[in-house]
Amino acid sequence: MSSQSEKRERTFTCLLSHPDKYLIKHLQNVAKLVEDTFPINDETLKKFAVYVAQFHDVGKATQFFQHYIRGEKIFSQEKNHSLLSAIILFYFLRYNMDENPLLSFLSYVAVKNHHSFPEDVFEDEGVLTDIDLLKKQLDSLEASIFSEMKVKIDPNSLKINLENVIKDFKPFRSLSRFKKKFGEVKDYFLYIAFLSICSALLFADRKDAVDVPEIKYSDISYLHFKSLIDSIPAKYSIDKLRQKAKDAVLSKVFDPSKRVYSINLPTGLGKTYTGFLYALKMREILKKQIGKNFRIIYALPFVSIIDQNFEIIKEKLQQITDSCDSSLIIKHHHLSEPEYRKDGESLPFDIGKVLTEGWESEIVVTTMVQLFNAIFPKNRSQALRFSRLHNTIVILDEIQTIPLKYWEIFSQIVENLAEVLDFYVLFMTATKPVIFPNCVELAGKEFFKGLNRYKIDVDMEKKTIDEFLSTFKFEEDKTYLFILNTIKSSQEFYKKLKEKVNGEIEYISASITPFERKQRLAKIKEGKVKYLVSTQVVEAGVDIDFDVVVRDFAPFDALNQSAGRCNRNGEKSGAFKIIRLVDEKGKFYWSYIYDSILSSCTYETLECVNNLTEEQFINLTEKYFKLVKDRAVDNVKELALFSEALKYLRFSGKNGKRFIKDMNLIENDYGIEVFVQINENAVNVWNKMIDIVKKLKSGERSSFKDYMRLKPKFYEFVIRVNVDEKSLRFFSEELAFHYIPFRYKDIYYGKTGLKEPNLIW
Repeated sequence: MSSQSEKRERTFTCLLSHPDKYLIKHLQNVAKLVEDTFPINDETLKKFAVYVAQFHDVGKATQFFQHYIRGEKIFSQEKNHSLLSAIILFYFLRYNMDENPLLSFLSYVAVKNHHSFPEDVFEDEGVLTDIDLLKKQLDSLEASIFSEMKVKIDPNSLKINLENVIKDFKPFRSLSRFKKKFGEVKDYFLYIAFLSICSALLFADRKDAVDVPEIKYSDISYLHFKSLIDSIPAKYSIDKLRQKAKDAVLSKVFDPSKRVYSINLPTGLGKTYTGFLYALKMREILKKQIGKNFRIIYALPFVSIIDQNFEIIKEKLQQITDSCDSSLIIKHHHLSEPEYRKDGESLPFDIGKVLTEGWESEIVVTTMVQLFNAIFPKNRSQALRFSRLHNTIVILDEIQTIPLKYWEIFSQIVENLAEVLDFYVLFMTATKPVIFPNCVELAGKEFFKGLNRYKIDVDMEKKTIDEFLSTFKFEEDKTYLFILNTIKSSQEFYKKLKEKVNGEIEYISASITPFERKQRLAKIKEGKVKYLVSTQVVEAGVDIDFDVVVRDFAPFDALNQSAGRCNRNGEKSGAFKIIRLVDEKGKFYWSYIYDSILSSCTYETLECVNNLTEEQFINLTEKYFKLVKDRAVDNVKELALFSEALKYLRFSGKNGKRFIKDMNLIENDYGIEVFVQINENAVNVWNKMIDIVKKLKSGERSSFKDYMRLKPKFYEFVIRVNVDEKSLRFFSEELAFHYIPFRYKDIYYGKTGLKEPNLIW
C-alpha cells in the first residue's frame, strides 16, 4: 500500500502544467474554482462546466509537452494539448458517462478552443483531420494522470475507438446536419450555456495559472455615500432641481423581480451620482433579501468620460472607507494600465492583469464597448468577462450610443441574460430611446417641465461655412461653442472663425492628441476660452458650459447631448442653434458619419419648427423615437440574422453570413492611427516603445508587461484621422505605425491637428 502511494506521488510530481505547477493540482484547482463560481443556477450545466475544467489541460500529460515545459526539447504540433484534452473529455462524457451528446460536444469545443476562440461551431468544429497526430499523442500519454484524477480512462482503448469517436461528430460537421439531428434552435439557451462554460473555465484557468490571492470585497454603505453627496453645497439655482431629482429617484421602491430600470433626466441634472446611489440602494436591498453581494459595473460610452467619472466616484469613496484598493473600485478599458492594488501595494503584473481584465472588484468602471463585447464576444479575452456579469448591477450611461440596428437584439439578449445570470440593468439617458420598452422608470417627465435654460433656433437651410459665418451675429459678452460633424469641416471652420473674431479661441477633435485635449479642456473649465470649435468629442459627459452652442445637423439624441453644453447651470439666458452645413460639393457633412434613418427622422421632427423652448425641444423626443421605430424595417432583418448567429454559435466565418464578430458597437472605426511627437516626452515614449517591441520580437516575453504599462502613455500622443494612407510620409517598420517626427511637427501638424489638405473629410 505504501509502495503504491509513493509511486503515485512520484508520478504526480513528474507532470507539470506550468513551469512551477503540478498538472493534477492545476486541474483540481481550476475545477474547484469553476464549481464555486459557475454563474448559472443549473446543476446539469454546472456538472459539465466542472468536467470541462477537470479535463481542460489533461493533454499536457504527454511526454512531448512534459519535455517542452521543462525546456528539454522543442516539438511543434506534438506538444499541443487543447485538441487532445478535448477528445479525451468527449470520450469520457460519451463512452464512460453516457452524457448528453450535444452538451458533450459543446464541452469538447470549449476545451479545444480554450487557448483560441471558436469560429462557426456547427460548421467547423465537428470536422477533425488531425487523427495521426492524436494517435501519436495518445501513445505518449502518461496514463497515471487518470488515476490521479480518479477517472477510468484507458488511452489504448480511446486510440482503438478513435474512429468511432470521430463518427460521433457527424451531426456537428455542418449546420444542416445539426438541424436534421437536433431540430431548429428556438431560444438562446445554447449561446448562454456555451459561453457560461467557456467563460468560467477561462477565468478560473487564468487565476490559478498566476496564483491569484483571495480577494475580499469591502462593504460600501449606501447611507454614508448618500449623506456625503447630500452634503455637497449648492452653487447654482439648478442645484435645487438636481437635489429634487435625486431624492425622487431614490424614493422609488426597488422590486427585485423587475430586472431593468431607467433614469430619464435632462442633461446636467446629476445622473452620475443619482444613478450610482440607486445602484448602491439596489445592492443593499439584495444583500438583505437574498444574502448575495452584487457588484456594480458602470459602463460609459467614451474613455475620456470613464477617467473623469472614475475619479469622481473614487474621490467620494475615499472619504467614507478606510481603504480604496482595487477590490473596491477599478477602471478597465483598452488603454487602462492593468494595475491592481491590494493592501496599499501593487500586485505583480500578471496577477493584476487577470484581476483587472476579469472585473474582480466591487465597482468596475468600463466602456460600453467592453460591456457589449462581453455579451457578444469575438475573442477569448472578451468571452472571459461573460460570466462576470453574474450577480451584478449594470449601469448603462448614455445608452442611446448603441447603434439602432442592435436595439432589438440587445434588449432581447440582455433581458434573457439578466434572468439567467442574475443581474440587473439601470440605464441612464436624457432621451430614452425605445431599447427597453418594459423598463421601470425611476425619474419621469416631471423634471422636463418648465426647463428654460436655452432657446432653440432651427435653421434647415443649406449653408456653406462661409455663408453661415457671414450672417452669424456675435455678442461681446457671450461664450460660443461650435460643434461640427467632421474633422475637416471643423478645421476649416476654426481657420475662418479665427480670421473673424477676437478673443481666446480653442479647438478640440480626434485630430489632436489626447494629451492636448486634456490640457485644452482644463483651460475651458477654468473659463479662459471664449470660442471653442469642436467635433462630437464634447457631446456626452464632458462637463463644459457655454452661453451659445451652434450644432451642425445630427440625429436628435446627438442634438440633445450638444444642447446640454449650453447654459448648463441655468445661470444665464442660453441659445442653442441647429444648422445644416454642406461641403464644396453640396454634400451635407452629417451624411459622412450618421445613420440615414436617424437623420431623416430628425429632419421630419424638426422641419416644421423654428423656435422652441428647452421643454418643447425635449418633448419632441417622443415624436422622434416613434418615427425611428416605424422606419426601422431593416432592423427586423438584422435582428433575424444576428439572432441566428447567436442561436447557432456563429462567432466568425467567411461564407458571407452574419456572425457575432460583425456586431460592433463602434460601427465605423474610421481613420488611421498616427503617433505625433509633439514634445520631448512623446519622443521618449516613442523610443521606449521601439525598444520594448524589439525585445518582444526577439522572444523576451517578460517585456510584455512593460509594453502594457507604456501603452496608455503611448496613446496619449496618438490621433486617428481619415486620410489617404499614401499622404502619410513616415512609417515605423518596428512598430508598424505611422508617425510624425518632432522635427517635422510644424510642417504636418498644427493647432487643429493633422493639417487640413491631408484629410479626406
